[in-house]
Amino acid sequence: YYPGENFGLEFPEPSIAPRQRPQIAVQPLPPLPGFKPRRPAPSDQAQYRQKWALVIGVGKTIDPALELKISSKDAFDVARMLMDPRAGRFPPDPTHVRLLVDGRATRAEIEQEISNIGKLAGPDDLVLVYYTSHGITDFATNRRYLATNDTVLRDVAHTSFEMSDFARFLGARINSQVVAILDACVSGNPENTPKGLVLPPSNVVVISSSESTEASWVSSRLQNSYFTFYFLDTMWSTNGKAP
Repeated sequence: YYPGENFGLEFPEPSIAPRQRPQIAVQPLPPLPGFKPRRPAPSDQAQYRQKWALVIGVGKTIDPALELKISSKDAFDVARMLMDPRAGRFPPDPTHVRLLVDGRATRAEIEQEISNIGKLAGPDDLVLVYYTSHGITDFATNRRYLATNDTVLRDVAHTSFEMSDFARFLGARINSQVVAILDACVSGNPENTPKGLVLPPSNVVVISSSESTEASWVSSRLQNSYFTFYFLDTMWSTNGKAP
């Protein structure tokens, strides 16, 4: 899907406007074990050769119990923001910003799109994967999964993406700098690291909306999930230059 087109889904344009943001005192996080942050030289300031994005919104599903319609709108809103020169500044074309929602967001098609980006993106490029869906815990195995359009709860292990493997899957197929943002319940790292941040393969950073035992909430008033709303709000209100 290309977010410049409608595809029969009547979603309004993003209505988030820049606003005065409250000043919040933030305590520094403890250092991550074994992680040495790379501080770029002045001539190296975040200038990637090209930027690519795959935005996934699993709203409609073949299993009615897993429908989460607001995920489709989240995905459209994120894709529009990424292509806007006032915020994301990704190239505004369907090759650089790919959108999979509802019936297109099957496990097989998501895997194919990730592989396609891996063939196009170079080692000096940035790849963003934004995935909004249900997060599922299999309490029999204590494993957690990202739902797809064709997820079946009675066979979740073979019809979803296991969260602990998703970053490795991205790293194995994309030889670029990858940022994966997961807006789903129980999507955080179970290890003792800062909330919602894991560092799996060296080229992949995963940011999530919840810890491994938390729910991730949606808002009918905001017409987005809370996580996606405030992500968009920050990007719009800072012209895409949030610290």
